Order: sequence, then C-alpha cells, then structure tokens
Amino acid sequence: MALTSTARETLQSMLSWESLKRWDFNIFELSEVCNGRPLLFIGWAILCSPHAQNAMDMANISGAKCERPGSITESEPSDCGLPKNAKKEGYNFVESFNVAPSTMCEFLRVVESEYNARNPYHNATHAADVLQTTHVLLQCGAKKFVSKSLEEYSLLVAAAVHDIQHPGKNNNYQINARTEVALRYNDTAVLENMHVSRLFSHVLGARRNIDIFNGLTEEQYSSVRACIIRTVIDTDMARHFRNMSKLKGYLAEMDGVVDPKEWKGCQNGIAASKVLQFVLHLADISNPAKPAPVFEEWTDRVLEEFFAQGDAEAKENLPISPLCDRKTTSRASSQIGFIRYVVKPAFELLEQIIPESMGEILDQIDSNLSYWEQALVKEEVEKSSLDEP
Repeated sequence: MALTSTARETLQSMLSWESLKRWDFNIFELSEVCNGRPLLFIGWAILCSPHAQNAMDMANISGAKCERPGSITESEPSDCGLPKNAKKEGYNFVESFNVAPSTMCEFLRVVESEYNARNPYHNATHAADVLQTTHVLLQCGAKKFVSKSLEEYSLLVAAAVHDIQHPGKNNNYQINARTEVALRYNDTAVLENMHVSRLFSHVLGARRNIDIFNGLTEEQYSSVRACIIRTVIDTDMARHFRNMSKLKGYLAEMDGVVDPKEWKGCQNGIAASKVLQFVLHLADISNPAKPAPVFEEWTDRVLEEFFAQGDAEAKENLPISPLCDRKTTSRASSQIGFIRYVVKPAFELLEQIIPESMGEILDQIDSNLSYWEQALVKEEVEKSSLDEP
C-alpha cells in the first residue's frame, strides 16, 4: 500500500539524523506510518546514512515517493538538484565498505521477513527498536570507544539481526523442553547461537545478491563475523551479571578512568569492545527506560509473550519460567524488579563509562520506576477489594 503525502512527510521527519538520535523516538509510530516495515526503514535510514537522508531530500524536491527505500537510493544528491557540497551527518558505510544502498535494502527486507510477526514482542518492531537505540547510545558517547568504523558497522548490523527466527519462547523453555535447537547448541546461549548462525548460513549464505559484506576484504569480513557472533551471544540474559562484573573490573583496573583511549589500550582493545557489546545488550533491555507510552506498550507485549510461554509450559508439564505464569505474575511487580535489579544498575554502570549523556535516560528510568510503584499500590488495592467477602 502506497504511503500518503502526509505519511511521507512524517517519515522524512522521523528518519532525519536528529530524530534518529532521540531517546524518545516512538518505534510504534514509525511502524504505523511505514505500513508495518519498521526494520526496513529504520535500517535504511541508519545503515545507509547520510545517503538515506539525502535520498529523502531528493524525493521531496522531485516529488518522488519514498515508500520503497531501495528505489531512490542509487542517485547522488547532486543528481536531483541538491547543492554538490551538501553534507549531512551519518556513518558513510556506503562508501567505506562499498555496499550499495539497494543491496542494503534487499538485505533488510529479507531480515525483516525472518522475524515472526506473530510474536507479540520478539518481532521486527523489537529489532528496529534495538537498532535505533543502539544508534542513540553510540551517539551519546559510546562511539568514542570505536577503534574503526567497521566496529560500528558490525554492531549496528548485529542489532538488526540479533533475534531473527525467534520462536517466541525463551532459552529456559528451549532447555527444559529439550528442543532441537537446545540440543544443537548444548543448552548454551541457545537462541543467540541460533540467531547468528541463521544470519550467516541462511540469510547471507543462500542469497549472495543481498550480501552486504561483499565489498569487504577477507580480513574485514572475518572481523565483522567475529564481532557479530560475540555481540549477539552477549545479548543472552544469562550473561548479564557476568558482563557487568567484567566492565566493573575494567573500571577498577583503570582506576575509574573514562578516557576511551585508555580503554582501547586495555587488554589489546578487549575492554573497549566489551563496552560496545554492552551497549547492544542495554539497547536490547531498554524498553523499561523509554518514555510513555512506549514503555507501557512494550510491557504488555513482553508479558503477553511470556504468558503464552507459561501456558505452553503448563500444558507440557514443564517448570513454568519466571514471569511466565499469568496467574501469579504482577504487571507492576515484574517491571519494578527488572528495573531495580537489572536495567537501572546497568545504565548506571554505563554512566560511569560515558558520563556525559546518561542523565536523561536515568531520569526516565527513575520516573518509570515511580510509575510502576504507584501502579503496584493500585493493583494491591484492587486485589484486596476483590478478596473481601
């Protein structure tokens, strides 16, 4: 379905470089505006920046439509009346790694199709949200820990693909049910291993015409592949506290120094790479840190998916996983615990590493925590009234 002129204007505004850097970016609004293809559009706007923004400017000048990103990204700005010296902010991966915007768009279309639209939470909208949030955190200061642009490229691609083929049931279910994927990966980062394997064996392996790494040298490709594997596997929540400890250890080793140059030199750059992996992980768990109504929508979606898993576990006589029992899980309590013990400490740790830009995010986390604490009081009052004879 073609986009209306109003939708095209909204899309151009939302996909501008300044808009993409906003913590309050509403991924659900974008999904609605672009007819349910948020990963295609957000991926094009970020991974093909500034070409994507220039292409939208060209479309605006010429009156062309932009509902098919790949169809308008081959021309240079000067071809459509823009000044030849027009410059925009962006990653410039198109030039740096010889990847055609049309190839990137075809890649993103295939990746988007690899997400299960029936999943309330682990779907293409979640992937688009994680990609945009990773981009925000890079712009907030994490990019200072990047040694070369190939790391940024790897990190952002990893964000786009990090949950492909997610079945809607987590690692706990896979292991307890002894599913084929759990047996294949020996109960270790089961889904994360599957996601990244799927990328290289099926998405790229079977379709060379969408190989966004085709312009890389063998050495660059090996580096990208290794980075994506490490980063996606580190999104496994089972690794959360271990990775927190590692970063705290690096901080202690450097006596709290936050100079990115020192981090890049620590353990041959491993410390700086860990920061970037941690950034993607935080983007993956950032829903409770977003403004309303986004954080509420994500809460309802994740609980819907969890409860469906719990129903399946009960039916199959498996242990019901944490937060998956619809009879006992409190909407408010689930968020309070996750924010207090996981999300807030993680972002506070990131603030120690990139202190200049975390204030807005931490303030939002505190505000959301207060919201859920008030919601819990209301839940308990309602429960008490129902329990009264």
